Amino acid sequence: MKDNILLLQELLRYVRWIMTCISTISYSLSYNGSLHGFFEGKRGLRPGDPLSLYLFVHCLEYLCRGLGELKNNMDFNFHPKCRGLNITHLAFADDLVLFSRGDITSVSLLMQSKSLWRLFWAENRFCQIKHFTVGIYSQDKEAIKGITGFSQGSFPFRYLGIPIADSRIFIAQISLLIDKISGYISAWVSADLSYAD
Repeated sequence: MKDNILLLQELLRYVRWIMTCISTISYSLSYNGSLHGFFEGKRGLRPGDPLSLYLFVHCLEYLCRGLGELKNNMDFNFHPKCRGLNITHLAFADDLVLFSRGDITSVSLLMQSKSLWRLFWAENRFCQIKHFTVGIYSQDKEAIKGITGFSQGSFPFRYLGIPIADSRIFIAQISLLIDKISGYISAWVSADLSYAD
């Protein structure tokens, strides 16, 4: 209990630091090499602000730690292909892929962190999130759709140019990717490289 209270106090202090960074932004103009005046930013942190990347990374780290706690929850069931390594999620840039078995309890446990992920996905981006299911009953699919609020995606689809399917991928499906990689390698090999003496 004492550890939880100390953790909460630390978290609240961290939130105050972030809010101070966001709410106390001020700018000055540089004219002919000298600074002239300060004015406060009225819109807070904006998407192109260098600080937004650091805040995003901190929020993503916090979310990943919360999702990592699912490993210790006996009610949570891993996706069958992720059970051996205890994988609950993968994060890449601003994408997050969540894995669980397609039962209502496991999906509900994943979605308990939903309020946390709204920290980094605005409502207009939130509508682009989809869930993908394979081999579960249609009534379970509808229940999962109700729990998540996500639209149902369909296989196959492409992620970062790589086809993702619910079954074995054939060479014909990835031939464009193989050709592209081969072209890059050929261009690199044929480039004029200088050798160190």
